[in-house]
Amino acid sequence: MGRTVSLGELLLGTEGTALFRHLIDGDDEFIRRRVEGIRRLAAELDSTRLSAGLEVPELDVEQGYAAWAPIYDAMPNALIRAEEPLVQAATADLPVGRALDAACGTGRHTAWLAAAGHATTGIDASEAMLEVARERAPGADLNVGDLTDLPVEDGAFDFAICALALTHLQDPTAAISEIARAVRPGGRIVLTDAHPTFVLIQGQALFPTGGGLAFVRNHAHLHSTYLRAFRAAGLSVLECLEAPMEDDFTTGMFAEVAEAAEALWRDIPVTVVWSLRKPG
Repeated sequence: MGRTVSLGELLLGTEGTALFRHLIDGDDEFIRRRVEGIRRLAAELDSTRLSAGLEVPELDVEQGYAAWAPIYDAMPNALIRAEEPLVQAATADLPVGRALDAACGTGRHTAWLAAAGHATTGIDASEAMLEVARERAPGADLNVGDLTDLPVEDGAFDFAICALALTHLQDPTAAISEIARAVRPGGRIVLTDAHPTFVLIQGQALFPTGGGLAFVRNHAHLHSTYLRAFRAAGLSVLECLEAPMEDDFTTGMFAEVAEAAEALWRDIPVTVVWSLRKPG
């Protein structure tokens, strides 16, 4: 899937969504500026500047991350900026042990786990991402594997983390069960994901390519979906942490509608972090 997206559609959608979000609680001047912006953009929608289209294809996880891997760590990412402090908070008291980074990607969590002294294993479906991870975390054991069928023994780890990957699955239940299987009784798990509110507004995994933009689909998993999966896997919730979008919209493709973009995303939670324990 995917479609050709124009700059005009992007800007008009941002103005319109900001207007709708603050239609009741926004002040009159804010509403007036949004309406004026919508009128101006609608009048110019067929202009060369706004009508030029950019194809944004949808890639599957393997194709997408193979294309994304070379620039993944260099690309500004508001989701990761919000997520990492929450992971630090959730693991501040984590004792050194055997650690699993499931769907480890380029090894951003693998690296700090290994540096902290954990015997760390990373599993990812993308060989291209693992190539980057091997340079970033040379002391870790890194292997190709499926998140829903992890190539590890039952109870092999004291701690497991799975970061920003479950959202790519239509249903996270099987993956959560696999991660729980990999952790010993009494062990800890941290799961991070794109927040369902963020995904539902327009939080797809969008990234630049040599030819423009592409995306890997994110699925919105409600908190009730996670909780059912945790219960099915026998996990208890220690804490649920959430963080809002914090980004600078004054540069880049939103610059022309920066006020609307900031108003649209203000206080919208962008990530959710679950801290869990496997009883025993």
